[in-house]
Order: sequence, then C-alpha cells, then structure tokens
Amino acid sequence: MADAYALVWIVTLAAVVPIAVILQRIGRSPWWALLCAVPIVNVLGLWMLAFIRWPKLDRKNDQLLADVTTAFRRWQRSSRA
Repeated sequence: MADAYALVWIVTLAAVVPIAVILQRIGRSPWWALLCAVPIVNVLGLWMLAFIRWPKLDRKNDQLLADVTTAFRRWQRSSRA
C-alpha cells in the first residue's frame, strides 16, 4: 500500500513541476500548479488558462506593436522627403 502512495506522489510531482514552469513563463504564479493535483479543478484550471490573458505575451505584443508603429512612422517620414 505504501508503494501505491509513493507512486501517486511521484506522478503528481511529475505533473506539477512542468506545469509550474509553464505558468511562470507565461507570467502567472507557479503555485497555481498545485491545483492540477485536484480532480475536476485541474480540468477547469486548464480551460481557464487557455482563455485568460497572458501577461508576458501581452507585454511582448505591446512591444512588437510599438516597434512596428515606430518603423512605419520612420518609413512615412523617409518617403515624404
């Protein structure tokens, strides 16, 4: 019986650690990864993660938009001259 509990903990940790890393990379708290060990809540968490805004991705998109806007304005100025 103790072997079964050990196996459950190993499998749980094998899921929690990579999920925590993914959450940290997208700008969320890695502590949310603990919810993946709770049945039903893990599926709801996955659905929420799929449709919420990702802070780091938003910052990258904002920076990309600013870079494109700056490049376009420079192009406009150079084409007028």
